[in-house]
Amino acid sequence: MVLGTEVPHVGTDWDFDLADCTVDEHCRLITPVVTRWKTSRAAAQRAPVPQPRAETPEGPVQIGALTRLIDQAVRCEEGASVRELRDTAQLQVPRCEGQALAHLQRAIEHADGWISQQDRARRQLFDRLKNAIGRGYDRDVSTVIVTTRKLLLNDVAATPQEATVLEAADAMLSEARRRAAQKRREADARRAAAARERAARHAAEAEELMKRRQAQLQEQQEQARERKERNKARGLVQSILGRLRREREVLPPEQRQKLVEELVLAAEGAGDILSLAEASRVNEYAERTVAPVKEPEALEPTALSTQNLERVPVPVLQVATLPAHLVPTASAVRGALKKAARERTSTSWSRLEQQLGSALPLLSVEERVQVLVHIDQSAAGDEPLLSSLIAAGDAHFACQYYRRVLAALGLDAPDDDEDLREVVDADAEQVFTGWRRN
Repeated sequence: MVLGTEVPHVGTDWDFDLADCTVDEHCRLITPVVTRWKTSRAAAQRAPVPQPRAETPEGPVQIGALTRLIDQAVRCEEGASVRELRDTAQLQVPRCEGQALAHLQRAIEHADGWISQQDRARRQLFDRLKNAIGRGYDRDVSTVIVTTRKLLLNDVAATPQEATVLEAADAMLSEARRRAAQKRREADARRAAAARERAARHAAEAEELMKRRQAQLQEQQEQARERKERNKARGLVQSILGRLRREREVLPPEQRQKLVEELVLAAEGAGDILSLAEASRVNEYAERTVAPVKEPEALEPTALSTQNLERVPVPVLQVATLPAHLVPTASAVRGALKKAARERTSTSWSRLEQQLGSALPLLSVEERVQVLVHIDQSAAGDEPLLSSLIAAGDAHFACQYYRRVLAALGLDAPDDDEDLREVVDADAEQVFTGWRRN
């Protein structure tokens, strides 16, 4: 079936679908062209007809104004105005003749051509809109409906069929917006859950890191405490060895036995930080208490299994010959260090220079080390080092030169500066203890 409507001076428009038509109360089929024509005719009857000026003939002036209004409405693409003016012009055709009629018919033809294009574009837009709705393409619907509403804004109102399409499009877009909002809420919930999970993971990692750091700190503190205890035990070993050497002729056997037992316990606490000479002397005194037959100097050092002390060989230190010009200097420095030991004070090389004056000339670093090595070599092997008083009073000397003095004497020095400082403090304290009665 092909449907069409004949328009005067235009022809028959066949471009209609049955769904676009309606049936009136008399069971007549009404196309959209007839609907718009009736609407425009009713509006034209309500609108006043432009009155011509009195000095000009009625027909040409009225038709000229009407044609100008039609041309202006077409240029401005005002669809509703074009349709109303076109219908008004068609009503004026029977009243015109000659040139006015020709002008009016050209204006009507111009308006009919533009209206046909507008109707075709309108049908195409609504067809696209229905197709997008049917396929569920909400993006296409949101794009096409904007153009459609813009077209209807300057044209006649939507037909019932077009209004139904617009309502379906609005419902579809509303549902699409609802789904989009739901997706956003779900995405926000997932992001919030992920953020909480990350925060919990970071908190757990931070807590674990804090525990590891605390464990490391406790371990370091425990190691420092152990080093301190071992250095303290080593100082006690040196002190007992010095007392046993100095008072070996006057100590009663019971007191001597008690001192040796304390010496062995202190040696166990000191462990491997004892020098070879100190460990050997501890073994000698421990063996002498078991079999007091030989003097300490004549005893052959053997392993002390009862005290769990490892047998270590005694190193033989070669006493370097001090240059003759440094012998008086070494004697003066030894006296100053003994005085500091009796006064229980540390010192430094610069203070020794101020104290001794010309007796302590300007010496190189090597000469200072030679002098201190000579001073401590000449003492008994189990006495505390007098040079430790300089190391205790001068941190730079302790780190740079005291290690060289210990190495020259065959003694071990810790690699860590903090550990060396603890050894120096322990050595200096034993010097003070050993020289308390001197």
